[in-house]
Amino acid sequence: MADKPGKYAVALAAVHQPEQPAQIALPVKPEPPRGKRSTVGWRAKQVLLKEESIQRATQRLKRRNDRTDFSDLMQALLEAWLKSGEIIDSLFPSPSIWSFNS
Repeated sequence: MADKPGKYAVALAAVHQPEQPAQIALPVKPEPPRGKRSTVGWRAKQVLLKEESIQRATQRLKRRNDRTDFSDLMQALLEAWLKSGEIIDSLFPSPSIWSFNS
């Protein structure tokens, strides 16, 4: 009698068989564009600027139609200032001559 499978043998074999997951082909999504915040080498820095200057600069950047954003402008200006050396430094008074107590 042990040689004959029982009446539940087929059902038990199906239960113990691991179910194969359905193979679904998902579309390959392109990597989302990374912003400067998540790009190595960039760091957020808060600065105080006049509202009118920001508005005029933003309008001018929009007219360029080349996707240049405000941080690109600030980076270009900072790099130009760093490369210029003392030429632009003469436009700004030294902090030692500022007088806050007069």
